Amino acid sequence: MFLRYIPMTCETSIHRKCHFVYHIYFIRYYLHLCLKKLKFETDGTYNMIAIEVGGVISPTVKLEEFFKVINVSIPFDFERYEKGTQQQRYSYYMELFEEGLTVASEFRPVPLEELKDCLKQLEEDNFVCRWNFKNVSIKELGLKVKFHCQLTTYDFKLIADVYRKREPIPFCGGTVIRTKPDSIHFNHISRNIIIRDNSLGIQTKWNEEYFYLPLQCLLNGKFTVEKCQPRRPEDKNDTETFYHFQRRLQYDNDEFR
Repeated sequence: MFLRYIPMTCETSIHRKCHFVYHIYFIRYYLHLCLKKLKFETDGTYNMIAIEVGGVISPTVKLEEFFKVINVSIPFDFERYEKGTQQQRYSYYMELFEEGLTVASEFRPVPLEELKDCLKQLEEDNFVCRWNFKNVSIKELGLKVKFHCQLTTYDFKLIADVYRKREPIPFCGGTVIRTKPDSIHFNHISRNIIIRDNSLGIQTKWNEEYFYLPLQCLLNGKFTVEKCQPRRPEDKNDTETFYHFQRRLQYDNDEFR
């Protein structure tokens, strides 16, 4: 059994005040990517360490045997968080994760030092979690489009960089999709980019296409994202659902509304 997830949550009242769970999600996701590479084998009693902040005066830890989860609760200083600058909040996020992991390590064997190294690397990366998504070659046009993902405390972005053949620097590019910083909003984006004669189609894992990149615009060095139309415009429910999800993929504020 391997350690797979290290989610951090908080009391509902805290999240309502400051959207805390959204703001720290990028760290949780980064640690998940690190754990996939680390492949740390546990003692067989757990595969997740769940850290909850707030609601306690001193740290507590217990094992949920049925769910195979180590539950850690640690105090939360809301005043410190609320009054802190963004950089100070980043530091506080790191402290909270380290404290939670340290408490867990005193209860069961965990890869504490390796996870601290992961957190340090995220700090060196300016608190931005990045990973490659898909490379698409359009040989007939001499173009290559590299899609990559970026997850921060404010949002998730699917970004495209467009290269001409044999040129190492992109000549245009931009954001294709932007969502709230939680995988529930972006995990359904499909790596199956649809290549047509005149466009690249971006779809979900349910084969619903929401956006496309006109190839002629890319050739001209103009990065343009166009919206698709519903496949069944006569169906009111389908149309409303289509536009709802399309809007979710073009999140345009930092207030998490």
